[in-house]
Amino acid sequence: MHFDSLAQKEQERVFIVWFQTLLKDEPEQLACGLAGKHRPGNGLTAVRWKTGGYNVTFRVNYDDGFQAIVRFAALGQSLYRTEKVGNEATVLQYFRKNTNIPVPRLLGVGKIALAPYIVEEFVEGELASGPFMESRIERQNLDSNVGEQKLKVLYREMAGIVLEMSKPEFTHIGSLVQTENEYALGRRPLIKYVNELAMKANLAPQHFPTSNSIYTTSVGYFGSLVEQHMAQLRNQRNDCVKDEDDCKKKIHSSLPHA
Repeated sequence: MHFDSLAQKEQERVFIVWFQTLLKDEPEQLACGLAGKHRPGNGLTAVRWKTGGYNVTFRVNYDDGFQAIVRFAALGQSLYRTEKVGNEATVLQYFRKNTNIPVPRLLGVGKIALAPYIVEEFVEGELASGPFMESRIERQNLDSNVGEQKLKVLYREMAGIVLEMSKPEFTHIGSLVQTENEYALGRRPLIKYVNELAMKANLAPQHFPTSNSIYTTSVGYFGSLVEQHMAQLRNQRNDCVKDEDDCKKKIHSSLPHA
């Protein structure tokens, strides 16, 4: 289903206002202060590194050669920002302790007036996808001139990560929480689609599971997703359906089938 174009424009406006506010607030000094709080040092300098789909990121350099990344969760890109950052921090720690997936060391997590943030150790390297993508176009595609052997190397690396991610086993469906040195599922699964429904379809919080909801079966979890699909059909104001027939088709496709 298409999302509400007016809601999307409003979120874009919110992000622009938030981003301009961040830039006026000496963000490099702000990033240095937060990095220094969680990893003390001297001679800190920072530069804006990347702006992704959900975060604005600064790279912080120390005079002893250490480097850190400070990521601010962007307003207008993510609605449940504090929950998102908390989940990311917990997953990073879990992967680092329980898998062979190479992830950066978590230095700290917190919240300031502008945004929740996360501080990580910077890992020097190059994007694995870099040599394989066409760089001449804005929307990058796989370069058709890449040899088969190079592709095998790339796919082997990705398959190794997916394999590692498949090894942890849990009895419920949800998001990880940490209690002392143990990890358990204690919060709702905050997936990308929930964020999109909240921001681009203008669904209110009551249409989503409560923050401490977890699922004991896949049937219960997928049933919750169906309810969210139906809530979008009932409550999204613009662009959801073209006409009556289109609405009927989407309702039918959203319902579980025997």
